[in-house]
Amino acid sequence: MRDVIQDVLAAEAEAQAVLQAARQEAEALVQASRAAAAALAERNRAAVRAEAERILAAAAEQAAAQEREQLAGIERVLQADLRLGAEDCGRAVRQVVAAVLGQQA
Repeated sequence: MRDVIQDVLAAEAEAQAVLQAARQEAEALVQASRAAAAALAERNRAAVRAEAERILAAAAEQAAAQEREQLAGIERVLQADLRLGAEDCGRAVRQVVAAVLGQQA
């Protein structure tokens, strides 16, 4: 009977050791999974950030190009509409100079 009790106690101790080892292994797997998930999330954030910066740079360049085109169009219209004679041109220059210098024309 004593042998049976000792065998049961030994089996229980062995089961406890196996259970503890399984818990430790499970905890290690959970920690490894969390670390892998965090690394993947960081890589994804970096990729998304880089893509967003690329999109913003492209949008800024497109806006700048569109602005240059609009200004060129406005310049063409103004040059076509504002053909001044020599007298008008001189008067306009004097008025602009006076305005810049803060004087009355």
